[in-house]
Amino acid sequence: GSFNTTERSCYFLTSQGWMFATGYNQYGNLGDGTGTVRYTPVRCGNISGMTNISVSGGDITVFAFNATATGHNVYAWGAGINGVRGDGSIGAINTPTLITSISDVVELQTTHDTSSSTTNASSFSMARKSDNTVWTTGANNNGQLGQGNTTQLTTWTQVPGVTNAASIKIWGGFYGVSTVIDTNKNLIIWGTNNYGVNGNGTTTSVTSPYTPDSSIIPQGSIDEVKFGGMSSYPVMLIRSGNDVYVSGYFAKGVRSDGKTTAENCQM
Repeated sequence: GSFNTTERSCYFLTSQGWMFATGYNQYGNLGDGTGTVRYTPVRCGNISGMTNISVSGGDITVFAFNATATGHNVYAWGAGINGVRGDGSIGAINTPTLITSISDVVELQTTHDTSSSTTNASSFSMARKSDNTVWTTGANNNGQLGQGNTTQLTTWTQVPGVTNAASIKIWGGFYGVSTVIDTNKNLIIWGTNNYGVNGNGTTTSVTSPYTPDSSIIPQGSIDEVKFGGMSSYPVMLIRSGNDVYVSGYFAKGVRSDGKTTAENCQM
């Protein structure tokens, strides 16, 4: 299953591929056709055969899909802020709805956060298709959709130039960061660059996919990417074998290297 701690709701995926949910329901995010808080699990619509789910934080958006199915295989419901569902709308919906702007999805992530300087909430989503292309939708304040601009999208749109993705990882909302590990174990990154989280020696956001060279990280041997931090203070960790590279904002010695300053990728 999955859970959302910000708005206090919990999601369950059963062995039949049904979905159930309980808790907070302001955005119709429990998928039961209401906005009523539930204290025991209710079924999310009548979808079945699901294998994967993804739940955003904040104004809750929920995705369910069958990663082995072809064609239009993604359902979404809940808050639609910034077009995060990719169904062409931004309003909340309270029952699972088939998304027709994307198909053949094998991996999908969604996230939500706010700007630390405003009260504006921002959400965006990324998906990887079976052909290893990458698609995005939603908020694009810092180029996190990888389209070469900062224009919001409300339907799933392919990220130019990324054709051999093996896995994806995203973080944040307003200050969103997007990463891909390709089939050759190279890291591709774009989006916000607060505190040098992109590891390219600057703090300027990148709106198109960027591949750091091997003088920064050992391209060709990247195994895993993880994120931490909050709002405008991103932290990225990259694992290559038994080595870990870090970048971004590091306070109170969390990096464990005796320093408390923000730096670009270093082992």
